[in-house]
Amino acid sequence: MLIEEALFTALNASPQLSALPIRPYVAGPNDAAPYIVWSEPVGKRSSSLQGDSGLANPRFQIDVYSPDVIQASQLRKAVRDAILDSPILGAVHLIEGGTYEPDTKLFRYWQDFSLWFYD
Repeated sequence: MLIEEALFTALNASPQLSALPIRPYVAGPNDAAPYIVWSEPVGKRSSSLQGDSGLANPRFQIDVYSPDVIQASQLRKAVRDAILDSPILGAVHLIEGGTYEPDTKLFRYWQDFSLWFYD
């Protein structure tokens, strides 16, 4: 299983998130908020003198967008719970933040996770 598939599986396991659009890098043109967008800004692999160990340690950023700040905060918590509770992702919560985006009129909460995963 690819790390992207594992991430999607973990997010879709949450009843709060499973009905939402969950997209890589950018929302689809027909996606109405609330929605989730994830990206992989950086990652590394573990290797030794024998070569690649198969252990990957990517960092994923997961953004939640909603027109309602309370809903956005609730979805942020649901994302955090889904990722940290996943039995297939060795996740560490790194940082989070939020903002209001006047261009889209949406509240955005983002979180970064360090994932440990064999691929």
